[in-house]
Amino acid sequence: MLRRSLYPHAAWAVVVLVATVPSPVNALELVSSTQVADRCRAYLQDADSEGGRFCAAYVRGFIDGSAIVVLKPPPDAAESFAQRAARTRLGRSLIVRPEYCIDGSIGMTRLVEQIVAVADERPPREDADAAALLYATFARFHKCE
Repeated sequence: MLRRSLYPHAAWAVVVLVATVPSPVNALELVSSTQVADRCRAYLQDADSEGGRFCAAYVRGFIDGSAIVVLKPPPDAAESFAQRAARTRLGRSLIVRPEYCIDGSIGMTRLVEQIVAVADERPPREDADAAALLYATFARFHKCE
């Protein structure tokens, strides 16, 4: 009987403990343009380094998550089912008026070289988020026609 009556209290203790322990999920921090520039320089030195992997993942995620950036497939790439359905059923692309069009055949290394080139011309600031650096790069090299 004693064991059963302690169970609800023990369960609440676990819930309170888990809720108060800081975790990386709770800590959302902006990534600065300086951090991305440094990690993209690391990518050019060694793409498999921790900084290199961070740069590649950040850039891919940024492109995928932006509503104004589109990654155009290479000319020989097959149209996906979703793209074909949107084109034939809706008469338009799924992405509406992107500002920046990145050619899918460019490759990550070339894209990172462009990011580093822009960072070298206009040194990034620690108080500016990474989006400023990436959008400046896309504006210079990948403006849609």
